[in-house]
Amino acid sequence: MHNLHFTIPFCAQTFTSGVLTFLVLWTLVGFHYNRYLAVSIPFHYVHVINRKRVLIFLIFQWICGVLLTLPLVAIEKLELISWTWYNAVYASGALCLPIIVIIICNVRCFLIARFHRHRIISALYEVSVRAQAAITPNQKSSPYYLHQFKGSCEIIKCLCPLIFLYTPLFVIFVAESGSLFVPMEIRVMSNILFCSAPVCHGLMYGICSKILKKKLKEILNRQLYQSEVNIEAIQRQSSVNRSSLRTAKTQHVILRFMQET
Repeated sequence: MHNLHFTIPFCAQTFTSGVLTFLVLWTLVGFHYNRYLAVSIPFHYVHVINRKRVLIFLIFQWICGVLLTLPLVAIEKLELISWTWYNAVYASGALCLPIIVIIICNVRCFLIARFHRHRIISALYEVSVRAQAAITPNQKSSPYYLHQFKGSCEIIKCLCPLIFLYTPLFVIFVAESGSLFVPMEIRVMSNILFCSAPVCHGLMYGICSKILKKKLKEILNRQLYQSEVNIEAIQRQSSVNRSSLRTAKTQHVILRFMQET
């Protein structure tokens, strides 16, 4: 990497990829921190998170990403800092710190959920004892342990893609800055993993997102209700237009199919 010829296209590509990588990882931090605030302070969430603060976070995120990536395109010419120290700082700010924040947020959410579940279970136990209900303890089939295992799986599911997709590329950056030889096959595999990160994030936070599915179902239910109202209004008209009725019924069938799938 020391003997690369720095051209304008190369500098632009390097700068863009460096900034976007930083922005993607810190945007994921924003998602997880938002969920942590929604769990920890549900009654004050609206006052803490607003449009102005989100905009400030995005602007600050862009400024930090640009400032951290800027030396990457001029470090060979400036010769002010070494590749080893710069890549270590960039890897720490763009990968290690986001992963640490995401781990803290998810572990805190898990602990809060477990604490409140303990309170709910103890309250139900007291009510059951007062009512002299027969309680058969079975730890293996207890929903609490199932939910605890599910919570741990959620944390692992959030962290594994980050570590598996981004870590190899950053490790190669740091290794090459220390004059270590990295085989071409490992470089190609790390680039493939890095390029597949947007698809993985789209599946996790888009297609497989429960919140997004819930919002889409609400929109489809609204559209279905509006379609039923339109069909009822067309059928009650004295001069029914068959083409408009057929079109309305077709739209209703399509919406119903989308809701069921």
